[in-house]
Amino acid sequence: MVKTLERNWILISIGLFIILLISMFLWPHIIYSLGLIVIIINVGMAIYFIVMGQIQAKRYNEISTKKVILNIAIKIIGGGLAIILALLLAGVLSRIIYYWTLEKAIMYSWSVIGIKIANLMGVLIVLLVGIVIGIITQWLWKRITKI
Repeated sequence: MVKTLERNWILISIGLFIILLISMFLWPHIIYSLGLIVIIINVGMAIYFIVMGQIQAKRYNEISTKKVILNIAIKIIGGGLAIILALLLAGVLSRIIYYWTLEKAIMYSWSVIGIKIANLMGVLIVLLVGIVIGIITQWLWKRITKI
């Protein structure tokens, strides 16, 4: 089962995101609970892959035990900080985009579809911010840990 998760973690993450998008339109009252579940699952997978990658490097005697512990700590703390930064930045930007889109929709009398478009724009901004923060974090931690 673990090997299946390791091979398909991207598909699992994308599937969870699609479920989150669908629930936004069909069951908007559970979106926050689902979002929290998605974040917990993805953080758990990230921690697992960080630890397993360092253990693999230790098994092949590429790095010392001190370096393994240091790398795990740096990557987990850095990942946590990146998640917090992404959540804060995405929250602010999505609210700005949401209210701007909603204002335009009301101005043109598209109130029903405007709310859906505003929600979708907010989600797309969150996705974009998450991708950008993830790429920056990956680049930064590769430079710091040099593995």
